[in-house]
Amino acid sequence: MIRSKVSDDMINVMLRQAGAVSIKTSPAHINIAKFVIGEEVRLTYMYEVKEEEIYLQRISPYPMMIGKIYNEQQVVDIIKLDLQKFQSAYNSTNFNKFIELASYVTTFNKDIENLFMTHNVPREKLEQIEEEMSKLHQLIEDATENTPLLR
Repeated sequence: MIRSKVSDDMINVMLRQAGAVSIKTSPAHINIAKFVIGEEVRLTYMYEVKEEEIYLQRISPYPMMIGKIYNEQQVVDIIKLDLQKFQSAYNSTNFNKFIELASYVTTFNKDIENLFMTHNVPREKLEQIEEEMSKLHQLIEDATENTPLLR
């Protein structure tokens, strides 16, 4: 219990130094840290400190589970790197389209899970979905290889 409180405090201090505009901690050692990137864009992270384990996820502008983290410095380093990437991407003329696509992927994940959890999907449909997803993955790989990096 004492370790969780110390870890919370250490992470929170480092994130405030990194520019967090607010950090809220619940009694269950669930922490919410918010950063402002632009007028309409906020990055929000949730991390839970439980004895020797820390779990981190991004909540907004779209949710993404980052995973199990092993120490306080890693949490701060991962958030700082993610923040830098978002700040760089924010300056792109396609940032809003990126957020739209990322939100769509989140909805897609929920839809596909709902489909498989509530319907007996025929094998042919599964293979068709897999084929289309493979095409999309290839399109993303091609774009990654054939477009310049952000600066």
